[in-house]
Amino acid sequence: DVLSKYAKSTLIHCAANWNGFNLDRDILENNTSVTLNILNNLPNDISRFVYISSAGVYSDGYSTERGSQITATNSYGFSKQISEKLVREYTSYYGRPFTIWRPFHMVSPYEDSTSTGSHICTDFSTRLINEKETIYLDSENWEKRIPLTWVGDIAECIVRYLTSPKMTNQTYNIANSELRSVNEIAVMIMEAALESGLNVKTEQLIYDSQADISKEVIEVDWIDKLNIATGWKAKSDYAATIKNFIAERFQ
Repeated sequence: DVLSKYAKSTLIHCAANWNGFNLDRDILENNTSVTLNILNNLPNDISRFVYISSAGVYSDGYSTERGSQITATNSYGFSKQISEKLVREYTSYYGRPFTIWRPFHMVSPYEDSTSTGSHICTDFSTRLINEKETIYLDSENWEKRIPLTWVGDIAECIVRYLTSPKMTNQTYNIANSELRSVNEIAVMIMEAALESGLNVKTEQLIYDSQADISKEVIEVDWIDKLNIATGWKAKSDYAATIKNFIAERFQ
């Protein structure tokens, strides 16, 4: 079979279907069955199996609090939760090393726009830049809870520690430690678009007059396990992540 050609190699498995935060039997069955098929056909002497999971395994979807429960609330997150368990059980039984990574709010210029808001940078930029929509910044969406992380930073980290002994049979969250709100992301996308000379107007963002807009930057320590083990930190802060996204998606 195909996998038998890659004996003594490191295999990275990140393929999974996604269609939003919902309950979808097809998503659950596809993502878990594909992982199981791969595990059943791993070469006996594979160097390492690297599984790309998701922050979706957490009950709150983003885990800003230490000790958040690993209890997914949607089919995609549940498929990742089940697959993590399959990876641990299979690799332990067969004596094959693994590493599991949980990226948080990964930002890529190649994401599709969705109606659910789950690809937040793509969705906001489509509404503001492509569709010239006016967006109302609701007072309830200023809570700082989203750690956007540039896809290049996540890829660099995974490649850097691909064969590191420190990563053997370990599970790590991987993210930018800075938190921002949904509304702040919209504002920062507008600022980056204006700076890039794109055809947008600040009037497309309407602020709730009752909103309490805090300029405070919040950082969290819930990825400290990775930081302590490796010293890793995302190279792109929030502003750089959004600028990278605008530059590459609309270049």
